[in-house]
Amino acid sequence: MLALTIVAQAPGAAPPDPILIVEDDPDVAFVLSEFLARHGRPAIVARTGGEALRLLRSMAVPLVLVDLRLPDMDGTDVMRAARELEPAPDLVVITGHASFESAIVAVEAGAAAYLTKPCDFDRLRGIIDQVFERRRLGQENARLHAQLSARLAETETLLAISATISATLDVREAFRRICRELARLTGADTASVYVHDAAGDLLVPYAAYHVPKEIIGELATLTLPLHEQGFHLPLWKDRRAVFSDDVGRDPRF
Repeated sequence: MLALTIVAQAPGAAPPDPILIVEDDPDVAFVLSEFLARHGRPAIVARTGGEALRLLRSMAVPLVLVDLRLPDMDGTDVMRAARELEPAPDLVVITGHASFESAIVAVEAGAAAYLTKPCDFDRLRGIIDQVFERRRLGQENARLHAQLSARLAETETLLAISATISATLDVREAFRRICRELARLTGADTASVYVHDAAGDLLVPYAAYHVPKEIIGELATLTLPLHEQGFHLPLWKDRRAVFSDDVGRDPRF
């Protein structure tokens, strides 16, 4: 019986990334923060351009609301630096010093929208909703692309395994090649096959791929009493896959 054990990290539900408010006026920053909080959008505030740049480089930020006039630099400097990040956040200018010239500069710096103070909150909410919907669609497209790539990789692996089985009459060599293809598919460092010796109730090593030289001799001769293998036992007992997010600390292993 071929047993494939996949070691994977289970993703947890992450909190939403905060919106960055770059605003030196504490009253304006407070009003914007409260507005975002009421609509379920967490926010953090930077009072200077330097503080904003430090935050942008240390955490993921999907959207930046930035004033053009800051105590230490122009808001467009923050915007240009933000555009160089990967992934780059969306940028919305909120300024009390509106002019045609500053609007042109803001657009050239990458602004998705240009608002004046006092802010039209209905318009701001509409812009924010559009930004997050566009980002959601982009993430969904990336997910679907990754899913399609994974399916293609699975298909290619199955074809490779089929070709492997038909290319050799040596069963052990066939399993070694299958290990190779499965390791490539799952991104594993190594892969190995054990067979169940029913007479002795033992797991006996049969074939492997990419096993480190320092342990290959021991692996080739090490039989495992099945009743002692809590980690692998469900493979034989229940015919189901076994997963662990930390094999080294897993008490079953």
